[in-house]
Amino acid sequence: MQLLITGGLGFLGIQTARQFLKCGRAWSPSLRAPAPLTQLTLFDKHIPTEPMPVDVIHDPRVRIRSGLITDAEVIEELVEESELAVIHLASMVSGDSETSPFKAWEVNVDAQRVLLDTLHRVSPRARFVFTSSTATFGPVAPRAPPPGDFTKQQPRNTYGFHKVVCEMMLNDYSRQGLIDGRGLRLPVVVVRPGAPNKALTTCWSSVVRAHP
Repeated sequence: MQLLITGGLGFLGIQTARQFLKCGRAWSPSLRAPAPLTQLTLFDKHIPTEPMPVDVIHDPRVRIRSGLITDAEVIEELVEESELAVIHLASMVSGDSETSPFKAWEVNVDAQRVLLDTLHRVSPRARFVFTSSTATFGPVAPRAPPPGDFTKQQPRNTYGFHKVVCEMMLNDYSRQGLIDGRGLRLPVVVVRPGAPNKALTTCWSSVVRAHP
């Protein structure tokens, strides 16, 4: 059983990989049950220049790949086995999406469509976990209850808009039985190590890091 994590060399990707390596199992589309994990692919745009965690990269089940998520040939190489599950973390962050909306559409939306189409063809009904964002809701009014699955989504930035589109795409592919989709809307609950990035929420992280 194989697992692919896109955006796998970032903070969340490494933490997710650790948990699956420790668990040693992933969801099998043929068995419809967890199966022993034989290979875990960490895919990202670049391989980091700083040292990566040895407990992850030295595990014999791990392979590391880099490339552009917008390249259909790259996706074909990543999705090559019928016994495969995918955790899709790769995306352009909110700040970059605002300044380069057309490029962000290619990365955040078009790439997911190609990934889902390829996955359906190679591994029908494969488990696909997509990480969305609370940015899909837009600002929450003071004293309003926390947003939930039945809250109207009114994103106020390009990143949130793209995440809404991807959620709807995932819902429809799952409804048609093409893949077994799951979506998680992640809030800002952790602070990434290292330098600030171009996410709009990096101001909160910088306060914790004590960066100017």
